[in-house]
Amino acid sequence: GTVGNNETLKEVRETARAKAEEYGVDIIQTEWSMLDDAPSVEAGFTGNYGTASKMDIALYMGKVIYCDLAYGSMTSWSYWTAFAQEKWGHKNRFHLIRLNATTDTGEESYADIKKGGILTADKNLWVLGNYSRFIRPGYQRVQVEGADEMNALMGTAWLSPDADTLVAVFVNMDRGSREVNLSFPGFEAENVYTYITDASHDLQIDPEQKDAASFRLPSRSVVTVVMSSATDTDGIIEVKSERVKTDKCDNAVYDISGRKIDSSLFPFHSSLKK
Repeated sequence: GTVGNNETLKEVRETARAKAEEYGVDIIQTEWSMLDDAPSVEAGFTGNYGTASKMDIALYMGKVIYCDLAYGSMTSWSYWTAFAQEKWGHKNRFHLIRLNATTDTGEESYADIKKGGILTADKNLWVLGNYSRFIRPGYQRVQVEGADEMNALMGTAWLSPDADTLVAVFVNMDRGSREVNLSFPGFEAENVYTYITDASHDLQIDPEQKDAASFRLPSRSVVTVVMSSATDTDGIIEVKSERVKTDKCDNAVYDISGRKIDSSLFPFHSSLKK
C-alpha cells in the first residue's frame, strides 16, 4: 500500500530510512509484487491494470526499485515469485518468469500445467536484471544529481569495491526519449557498455552507445550504463547527470548476505547487495 502515488512512495521510504539510521540497522525490500490497487495516473501509471502492458508493469517496478534505493537506502531488493503460471489476466504482476501450459496444438494457455509446458522470461525479469546483473555484492551507492524526476527520469549510480567500475541505472518513464550527459569528476571512463530494456529489448546491449558523455535513453525504458576506469582512482567525488528532452563485473553468484555460492552467474539471480 505504499506505491500508489509519488508522495507516499517518497515519504514512507525516507521515514523508514531515518528510523533505521536512528537504530543503526539496515533495511531490505523483500517479496515485492504489484499486489495493490493500480498506481495512479499522477504517478505515471496507466491508471488501471486492464490497459497496462507488461512493460508498463515492469517499468513501474523499476520506479519502485529506484525509490527503495534512492529514498529508502535499502541494502537489498528481491521479488516475490521467481516463476508462476499467469492467471485471471494478471499479466506479469506476480512473476519474473511465466509458466506456460501447452495444449495438444502446442499453444500457450492457462491450461493444466501438469500436462507440461515451457518457461518464458517476462519483462519483470529483464528490468530487475538491469539492477541485479550489474550491481554486485559490495557495491556502494554514490549520489546522483539531475535524475530524480519521479514521473520521468530517475537514476542511481554504484561504485565497485575496487573503485574501477561504475554502474548507473536509469528509469525513463517519459513518453519521449532522453539525451543524457554524464560527468564523473575523479573517474575517467575507458570502456562503456549500455544495456536497454523496453517494449522491444530485453536487457540488450546497444553497440552504438559507448560514450558516457552522451547517450540516449529510449522512451519508457530502463537503461544500465557500465563503465570501467582508465586510470587508478580512490573513488568518486560526485556524479552529475545533465539531460535534455529529445524525441568488467564479477560474474559469481552470491546469496543475500553476500556469501559467494557459485563461480558463475545463474541467469535468474534476482537480488542486489549494497
